[in-house]
Amino acid sequence: MAKRETKEPVAVVESSKKAYYSHAKILAGKPQEKQDIETLEKAGFKVDNPYHPKYSEWWETEGIEFGRVLIEANDVFVFRALPDGTITSGVAKELKWAEQADKPIIELPYALSERTARSIESTVEYYKGVGK
Repeated sequence: MAKRETKEPVAVVESSKKAYYSHAKILAGKPQEKQDIETLEKAGFKVDNPYHPKYSEWWETEGIEFGRVLIEANDVFVFRALPDGTITSGVAKELKWAEQADKPIIELPYALSERTARSIESTVEYYKGVGK
């Protein structure tokens, strides 16, 4: 069988979906925020960051209600919980609005490097327990 020669990878799916990125204000301007936005952009999303300076005047005049406007203007709702797994009151309110607007919701995980991988045996045992 002949090998197919390709100089560049072929994109299978292209997306121009817009994602609203909801996160705690304490993450604004921090490395975690930057990393999250880069990850979402690599996944093909155009990211709408509520803490972008272009929105500062709107937040001052409209308050949290402005979040609803941004959620409705985007295709997907993405949020990040705090490291302890909780979410701030603002993120919780926006999450509720996203649910009401029937937006797809994605939660960004914390500490993937700290996850424990199961052995094959442990995985098989887990599946046996789940199947009951």
